[in-house]
Amino acid sequence: MFTGATACAATWYVAPDGRDDADAGTQPQPWKTPGYAATRASAGDTVIVEAGTYATFVIKRSGSKAAGYITLRAQMPHMAKILCESPEYVDCITVEADFIRIDGFELENVRSGNFGSGVFARSHHHIAVLNCLIHGMGGAGVGFDHCDYLLAEGNVIHDTSMWNPYITSAISYYMNRTFEGVDDGPGFRNVVRNNTCYHNYNDRAVIGKETTDGNGIIIDTLHGDASTPAYVHPTLVEGNVCFDNGGKGVHVFQSDNVTVRNNVCYHNNWDPGNIGTWRAELSNVQGNHDRWINNIGVAFPTKTGAVTDSNKAIMNARTGDYDISDVEWTGNISFNGTPGDASLLNNGPASAFAPSKGNKLGVDPLFIHPGIDPATCDFHVRKGM
Repeated sequence: MFTGATACAATWYVAPDGRDDADAGTQPQPWKTPGYAATRASAGDTVIVEAGTYATFVIKRSGSKAAGYITLRAQMPHMAKILCESPEYVDCITVEADFIRIDGFELENVRSGNFGSGVFARSHHHIAVLNCLIHGMGGAGVGFDHCDYLLAEGNVIHDTSMWNPYITSAISYYMNRTFEGVDDGPGFRNVVRNNTCYHNYNDRAVIGKETTDGNGIIIDTLHGDASTPAYVHPTLVEGNVCFDNGGKGVHVFQSDNVTVRNNVCYHNNWDPGNIGTWRAELSNVQGNHDRWINNIGVAFPTKTGAVTDSNKAIMNARTGDYDISDVEWTGNISFNGTPGDASLLNNGPASAFAPSKGNKLGVDPLFIHPGIDPATCDFHVRKGM
């Protein structure tokens, strides 16, 4: 899904002491900015960005299925920083192209009130965001709107989604669409894998209205709307860790054919400005043909308070005419600090959580070192669990 031919590919270089002109871009004379490199690289090319701090930029040149992705890669992980200092609505990296791979950057916003995202794309396909450190964003960490063939993998995303009036989350795949002439191959076309998302939230005081998101990961409205057909191709959310987010850990909302497996969600949903009375660490709302497999959801211990009383480890919910008869929950663990309390909201068929499904409801997963401090928490389970 995310490969391409590179027989005639070139490798280019960017460094702070480089020069942005047509005669540069190679060693010993690299280009100066990733933004300029993005105007010069062709399909299949790789741009290696050396350590340093660089300005925000837009990618408008596409790779191709035949020649391969255009790849922009930090030479050393998180040592090439894209810094947003603009007071305007600016993303660190805006993708207005197809077949683009972004790998290993640090993306940081330092201007309070800027609503931009770390990486954002609308109406494009075949985009991969890999191994990035993303923080300080007023908008999403990684936000995709009406896109297809997406991969967010190995990223660490924290303190994003704070100020955007459209209400965002750390990783958001919104209203995916298919593109005419793009290969409809089998398998998962959109993947969110092995990311760590923590302390992402909507700041109601800045946004100026009630909030709804600030999730770790959201697969959002794949049912489409009057102008966008329902997206029917499979999506995978796998191996992610989401903790201390203001919204839900993993939220699948009005979206079908999503597989969510081997994720850990711990002590999310702390935002008191969120208007939702249905809250959960692992949340399936008005989706069908979805599969939840071997996930762990640990909610706040039950105590008095509007947020914690309504928060559950697992939610399988519907309203109105939505059908959730074909949602499977298999091998998941739920816990809220009280052994035996299932910490479950399910208004779909009770059979979804039948004993034969192997879910362990109300069971302590026995993490090695649970907590919300990213420097010390360890969500591996102890042997024997």
